[in-house]
Amino acid sequence: MNKILLTLAVAFTAFTARAQNFPNLTATSLENKTVSIPQSTQGKYTIVGLVYSQKATEVLAPWFQNVYNYFIADPDYDLNVFFVPMLGGVKEAAAGSLEKELKKGTPPELYKHVLIYKGDVGSYKSALKMDQKDIPYIFVLDKQGKIVYQTSGAYSDEKIEKMDELVAEEGE
Repeated sequence: MNKILLTLAVAFTAFTARAQNFPNLTATSLENKTVSIPQSTQGKYTIVGLVYSQKATEVLAPWFQNVYNYFIADPDYDLNVFFVPMLGGVKEAAAGSLEKELKKGTPPELYKHVLIYKGDVGSYKSALKMDQKDIPYIFVLDKQGKIVYQTSGAYSDEKIEKMDELVAEEGE
């Protein structure tokens, strides 16, 4: 009986650890550079915002502005920040026009923070429990790519303050 419990405990621990790691995601920035999360982000805390619908992109806009003000514009923070529209299936064909629209509405100094993902969106929806298409999903990853905070939906001061706490703890 103890062997069974030990085996279950080990299996559960391994599953929990895997479930907390951000899945590999490779996308292209508006600067036309390839970024692989979490491989390219090792060694720094990382904020990742994911969307896979137009409506979610609209809800993400306040996130982008506030994360910029809180983290990117503040020289005291040294972390990665990426906002990622995800295009799968027939939407992949729209990547060129989406990129043009994003470049029009994004200052060039922020191009490195906007990535476009083309490919299988379903595996990420499943792995990250992103079951509502019309909202953004925001993740904070530690220096090893482990998810230490996850939220979704509209921006709120409480959510960004929680993110700030996690990132600030690392700097102490």
